[in-house]
Amino acid sequence: MNPSPSAAAPARHGATHLNVRFALLQGAYFLMYCAINAFIANNLLSYGISHAVVGMAIAVGAVGSSLIQPPLGRVLDRRGLTPRRLLFVLFTVGTALSLALPFVQSAAVVTCLYVILFIIGQTAQPFVNVQGLSLGAGVNFGLARSFGSLAYAVAAVIIGVVIANLGMAAYDVTMAAFFVACDACLLLFPASPATDDVERDVVQEPVGQDAEADAVIADAGLRAEAETDAKAPAMGPAREGRGGFVRRYPLFVAALAAAFFILCGHNGIGIYLIDFIGDLGGNSQSLGVATAVAACVEVPFMANYQRIRQALSCTAIVAASGTCFFLKSLATMLATSIPMIYGAQLLQALAYALFLPALVELAGHAVEERDSVTAQALVTTTITISFAAASLAGAALQERFGSHATLLAIVAVSAVGALSLVAMAPRMRAAFHGCERLARLPRKAA
Repeated sequence: MNPSPSAAAPARHGATHLNVRFALLQGAYFLMYCAINAFIANNLLSYGISHAVVGMAIAVGAVGSSLIQPPLGRVLDRRGLTPRRLLFVLFTVGTALSLALPFVQSAAVVTCLYVILFIIGQTAQPFVNVQGLSLGAGVNFGLARSFGSLAYAVAAVIIGVVIANLGMAAYDVTMAAFFVACDACLLLFPASPATDDVERDVVQEPVGQDAEADAVIADAGLRAEAETDAKAPAMGPAREGRGGFVRRYPLFVAALAAAFFILCGHNGIGIYLIDFIGDLGGNSQSLGVATAVAACVEVPFMANYQRIRQALSCTAIVAASGTCFFLKSLATMLATSIPMIYGAQLLQALAYALFLPALVELAGHAVEERDSVTAQALVTTTITISFAAASLAGAALQERFGSHATLLAIVAVSAVGALSLVAMAPRMRAAFHGCERLARLPRKAA
């Protein structure tokens, strides 16, 4: 029986209310996240800290966040602790540390505080998503996540202007204000999951600014399911170790290796962009604009990933977006002015915004169902290790040889990854069932 108009109206209103709350939380989170993630190298270098220490600090933060997320996920399963309470703790600690930074004189202490803030920012992301999705009915993840990307772009411009004109103390206060905004948005959520009686919209999740955390989110449910399965009696032959996985899926492992090279290049540009911009006469304000350009152009492609899949196979997207990573790195190396850097950032739309969701999807098609948890975990591991490797290798190159050598290395590793994926694409298309173009969905009747 068709619902009456009077019944449908409250449902639409309820869904809209849920999405507004989730979008505001995503927006506040990405304001804070941009303040930490996009400017960490810039800020540590401003304290006179060496590139080597900066690279090590970022690598420790990336690995540390990936190690702390699973235990926190298990803690959330205990009675009495919700994502909302955990996020309140994380954001409140972040506020306190941000406000303490202007009073710290020791470079070592400053570095430690930034590492902790970096870990907080990375760690909070999956739980922000869990908190929003706990609303249940009517939640449109893609819409909320796109709002977060727009907030990231706005924050990049604001923070760049603040640092360039008011200095680091004003930046620290701004970061604290963003943490407070996160806590304020959490107050919009009920203390326990809502039970709004509206129909839930199933929306494909796009992967956005921070794929490390996004991949962890995508894998969180699989890990929980795997733990449940592990407690059940064995139903088939014992699973082989990682060596057996490599022997069963050599083509997928090779694709992950190619993705590692591409992501190393991508992260190298992201982390040390302030150095490349500085060599061209730019400053933190230029860094903010460049970061905002990349964030803005991602949004329409993230939001329309499923439509793009109707035109291209998953393997074609992985190969094409990997090639765009190479082109972006080449354009960055050849840039002779700040506007040319901005132009190179435009390629982010066809690279990062498509590569990560396609890679996560590829992992789902490349292996048997019993190995899906391992495949997604390897994607997450590849992302995390590439970030840490880019931090350490980029720091060593910057310290010893300068920006040009760093960019040459980035172009080289990006080329290796892109060429490998292009060469493997036909074989992957034939071997991985489900990667073909999606069937076009019929339009809904008016």
